[in-house]
Amino acid sequence: MIPLARSSVTGMKSIAVLGAGKMGEACIRHLAGKAARSVLVSNRSHERAIHLAKEFGGRAVRFEECHQGLMEADIVVSSTGCPQTILDAKDVAAVMQVRPGRPLFLIDIAVPRDIDPDVHKLPNVYLYNVDHVEQVVRDNLKCRQQEVGRCKEIIAKRATAFLGKINPPSERAPAAVGEGSGSWVFSHAAACAA
Repeated sequence: MIPLARSSVTGMKSIAVLGAGKMGEACIRHLAGKAARSVLVSNRSHERAIHLAKEFGGRAVRFEECHQGLMEADIVVSSTGCPQTILDAKDVAAVMQVRPGRPLFLIDIAVPRDIDPDVHKLPNVYLYNVDHVEQVVRDNLKCRQQEVGRCKEIIAKRATAFLGKINPPSERAPAAVGEGSGSWVFSHAAACAA
């Protein structure tokens, strides 16, 4: 979720976090130092919001006044434990009237969702939710898995070269075993590590 928010942040400086639990705090920790000029924190427990906002040089907004904070924010991350939505299309449309031409990125990581999915129909409003975050995770995992093969090739080549330097020619493994897949290198490296 954090890379998704960071990728949306280009040119945006104000972040509002609705919900100051573990997820909200994690978002603030990652985003506050990377891109945010200002941080707004809203939580049912106003004392918790004050504590977290103070820690990051931000400002606490009472939960019942969180719509006011949305008027200032470029990105809103919502992660409350509320059993129903806290932002509907009507609320967000009212906020957008006060900020014409400024896009608003909403990132809903709450389960159940905090933000009504219909807000994505509003102009200049971009809603991301847990499903989008899961897709980012799947894409990142796929990229990492593709790199594993390349890493193994690099390790095999370098280990073979290293072993060639430290072993006299008579002690080297037969060429058919040491070349190709690098299995000889990996098996000997595993034996050395044990």
